[in-house]
Amino acid sequence: MKTLVQALLICFTVQAAAQSPTLYTTKPTEAYKDKAATQKAGIFISNAHLSYYEKINKRLVQVDRDYESPLYIVDTQNLKEYYTEDAPEAPAPIIEMDDFYGSPHLFTTAAGLKVREYPSSTASVLGTVLIGTAVPIEFYPYDKNAWVPIPYLEGYGYISAQFLGERPVMNELIQAYKATTEVSEQRKYAERILELGWNSEDTATQKAIQLYIDFATKQDEMEKVELLKLQLEALKSKPKEDDTSKVNKLIKKRQFGFALNEKIEPKDGFDIDWIHTYIGYPLDESANLEDCALGDYEGNSFFNSAEFITHDLEHTYKVRKMDMINKNGFIIDNQLMEQYTTEQVFLKLAKGLITLIEPLTHTYYIAVDDVLYSFEFYNNELLRIELIYYC
Repeated sequence: MKTLVQALLICFTVQAAAQSPTLYTTKPTEAYKDKAATQKAGIFISNAHLSYYEKINKRLVQVDRDYESPLYIVDTQNLKEYYTEDAPEAPAPIIEMDDFYGSPHLFTTAAGLKVREYPSSTASVLGTVLIGTAVPIEFYPYDKNAWVPIPYLEGYGYISAQFLGERPVMNELIQAYKATTEVSEQRKYAERILELGWNSEDTATQKAIQLYIDFATKQDEMEKVELLKLQLEALKSKPKEDDTSKVNKLIKKRQFGFALNEKIEPKDGFDIDWIHTYIGYPLDESANLEDCALGDYEGNSFFNSAEFITHDLEHTYKVRKMDMINKNGFIIDNQLMEQYTTEQVFLKLAKGLITLIEPLTHTYYIAVDDVLYSFEFYNNELLRIELIYYC
């Protein structure tokens, strides 16, 4: 199963103080660490975006970067203010395109790879990415200890270039796992296989989960085994693509939706007095006309533990996001879920409804027509549920 992290990958630009227009490289172009061009730093691929730069002279351009020293290009004839069609392909080891990503990229090759806030091993950790995640590449550093920007959490972070390369092959990892008898080595390979499985198509995901279940069972790690078995069942029973009939049946029977004080959300939304009684009064309100989820006379209302879409004329509140505290909850098949609901309980209730699993954030998704419900867990407790609109 390909993760949202990979699905939302976008191309990067080198960033710092702004200057326009953007320059593009017409062919792979080397960059240097110094103005004298004596220390090679790496290579820009064709059509790399140079949005932040300074023309030192006709033969030298300085490219500025966030957090890092600038780079220098002496082959200024390779720089144009337009995108070049049929430009030369990216040099090795960069992969131009494949079944995983359509632009020049490499893959992460380490399990549990940390994403840093800025390019330093002492920087704050924003999170981790799965092994085998595609990383767009516009500049490839020659120094393996250098850092590479990666799209992350609606922004970007940094990972070490030493952990980038070709995508690991599942069967090779499985063979290495079977060839070793050391438990520590088996664990290392099992973890890589499981991560790569989550970052693959469904058949490979299921195969990887089963392998890890077998390993964890031998180590008597039964909590992990229970969760993985339920996740495996969820994948095997997930709806066919675009089939939301099971959820729609529950919605029609008033057995699926946000709940407040154990009352399921009415079709047109909660009454304002009900909201005030159990959640309080809004901290902020807005009428963002660019929000595609909003219709006529609708706006957003933000509370301490929830966000609603409000209707100015009907004075109703439809839940858009809800933290699982106080009287907040969610009903699936007449069963109330609240703050202390575990992943295991959720997986049993939502079997046959879950369309996607994001293992790193312990988030599960249920599709309903043109919207998506996300169920996020933290420390094995239900943390937040959000209604995501496709526009």
